[in-house]
Amino acid sequence: MVALTELVSETAATILDSVREKDVMPQIVLPRIDVIQKSHMQNLDHYHMGVYRQLYEHAMTLVPDIFDFFRLNKEPVLKINLYHADPDERRSTLEALHRLDIETVYSEISSIECSPRGVHKGSGLLNLCRFLGIDKAECIAVGDAENDISMIQAAGLGVAMGNANSRVKAAAQLVVSDNDHGGCAQAIRLLCEREAFA
Repeated sequence: MVALTELVSETAATILDSVREKDVMPQIVLPRIDVIQKSHMQNLDHYHMGVYRQLYEHAMTLVPDIFDFFRLNKEPVLKINLYHADPDERRSTLEALHRLDIETVYSEISSIECSPRGVHKGSGLLNLCRFLGIDKAECIAVGDAENDISMIQAAGLGVAMGNANSRVKAAAQLVVSDNDHGGCAQAIRLLCEREAFA
């Protein structure tokens, strides 16, 4: 079994302290559960995450107070996501976290993902390839957000959705239609066509 990589407890505490006085919804990712505060769940739209309401209702463990939960938690913290009510305020949060030895990346319209150094979608893809015994050249990665860039760069074929920003598109070898117009299916079809003529 592969050992889990976790945030150092003091680092996780510093990440949470950086937003304690801000209008931010922290999400704590543990080995078995993802945790958010119940009052934040009731205001997902406020944190620009309303589109994920159905997923969150099934996947999240709700707690009365996220900071109290963290203080009492004994499980390793794998990741912390910080969803800001004001997308512009996340810049100041990122600056406050800059001195920490962690991976930080923007995701969604208002989020910062905080992971242990070296842990991101790209490293996850490479670990999966090793586990499955396949070469990364055989992998295709499709993404549309900045947290997808490391994965797009690690794959044999990196594909950006048409709705991705310019940095994601620049990291990709191929740009397809957006996620509302079959972009992912287009990428798979193109890959199959390439394989057929290889």
